[in-house]
Amino acid sequence: LTQLIERFDILKSKSMDGTTISRKNEAWHRIACLFNAHQETKVKRTPRQLKKLWNNMKHRKQIELRLKKHMEDLGEIDASEVKIEETPIVEFFDVGDGYRDQESILVQKLDEYTQQHQRELNAIRLNVAKEGLLKAKAETEKAQAEARKAAAEEELAVLKLKKFKETEFSS
Repeated sequence: LTQLIERFDILKSKSMDGTTISRKNEAWHRIACLFNAHQETKVKRTPRQLKKLWNNMKHRKQIELRLKKHMEDLGEIDASEVKIEETPIVEFFDVGDGYRDQESILVQKLDEYTQQHQRELNAIRLNVAKEGLLKAKAETEKAQAEARKAAAEEELAVLKLKKFKETEFSS
């Protein structure tokens, strides 16, 4: 199965657009035909069954790689002690940190950065809103104080006018 899959580069593509998916499905159908045509194949397999088998093989290889990396990180083994057979399965995901492809690592880091940036942006917006509210409150209080002052000045002017009229008429 591994040798058959090696022939179809489209299966390594991470793209999920309609064209790629249909090309991948076509590749799996061709693999099933070739697999079932082999002399040693006793039981015919569907493209879906072969795809599942391939995913299981990749998963087992991924677990092996993770285990090896974990044991190396713990210092329990020397990397040269564990031999993982280099197969196309390993090439599908043995990049970056040893068991995940670089694209998924970059997407994860981009998501983390975006989330952090969004949190910071929300905090800035909140601070700006608070500052805006505080500024509006201060301006409102200033306007109210000016209105009270103007009302007091008007009242004083009215009193002065009354007093002036009283003194004017009394003389």
